Amino acid sequence: MDLSSMTIDNTDLTGQHGILNNHEYVVVKCGEKNIKWATKNIGATALTGTDSYGEVFSWGDIAKKDNYGKTYYTNPAKSLPSNITPDSGNDVARAKWGGTWRMPTTGNEGEFKALKEATYWQWDTTDEGYYVYVPQTGDAGKKNSESSNTYNKSDALLFFPAAGYFTGTSRSNGGSFGYYWSSTWYSSDYA
Repeated sequence: MDLSSMTIDNTDLTGQHGILNNHEYVVVKCGEKNIKWATKNIGATALTGTDSYGEVFSWGDIAKKDNYGKTYYTNPAKSLPSNITPDSGNDVARAKWGGTWRMPTTGNEGEFKALKEATYWQWDTTDEGYYVYVPQTGDAGKKNSESSNTYNKSDALLFFPAAGYFTGTSRSNGGSFGYYWSSTWYSSDYA
């Protein structure tokens, strides 16, 4: 998923939807920030199922991959900084969708962590991914069976499909788990 920041304020705008450069988003209050999260991956044509997986990219590369290997940007010290900024030319969300779309941040102060802490995540075996909800009492930062509350798919804010990962021309573990790029480098396999 990709996102764009909104102005920080004290109003909880969670659940508000909109369109930015022809791509739908939903707002989630993550800590003190309201953040726009895309409702689909780049290249996805559906909200769930294999059509929700989207296109495959290497970190820091804006060209879609048909053959994915570790030959792309495996050492940021030689080719890219450890953080991709929206205006660097290496942010795939900005390059593909334009406007203020950008990759989410990560780390201790990052947007992925803030989203996880502000919401409740529930794995769905039918749709093979995580539905993200406004948490009911006591469920913020929890996932799966850590809640006795009832959640309905129709009330979900977001869906993160378990798109697996690519090695060469083959997808592995689709429907079991998935990796999502952030704007911060970690290793040749993770960001």
